[in-house]
Amino acid sequence: MQYVIALGAAAFGALYLAATYNLPELRIEEVVGPKVFPAIIGVGILVSAALIAWEAWAKGRAGDGVGATEGEAVLPPPVEHDPHALKRPLTIAALVAFTVLYITLLEPVGYLILTPIFIFAIASFFNRGGHLANLLVAVGFGVGVYFVFNDFLGVRLPLGVMAG
Repeated sequence: MQYVIALGAAAFGALYLAATYNLPELRIEEVVGPKVFPAIIGVGILVSAALIAWEAWAKGRAGDGVGATEGEAVLPPPVEHDPHALKRPLTIAALVAFTVLYITLLEPVGYLILTPIFIFAIASFFNRGGHLANLLVAVGFGVGVYFVFNDFLGVRLPLGVMAG
């Protein structure tokens, strides 16, 4: 399954990187052009795919019988019932739906309001009980990214209801 995920991520990363190079050239006097950050993201996706594939390969090698004495059968570990196995597809579907909702509401609501709410909700799902840490990370990351993009990079993120 990890190979399928790695292959899908690699395909997405390659398409993303190809789309980056199809962005129009802007004639600006900046060292960092509009293609740099998307290219970094595309390369990051490809590196992540390679790491996932390597991890799957390494796990497969760990159970290949290396270290067994002669004549000794090496059996795969017993398959245990995972009570969370049925919940995983539902969790992934819910996260995808929540992300689509975030993207849909980003323009009308605004980045500064919606992003901390989104990050807090996702962090609270994965880090149950750590509400203060989740809140600090959500607000700190959301506000920090806003100021980096808005003030340093000159990329205006949507203000939504805060615009007027």
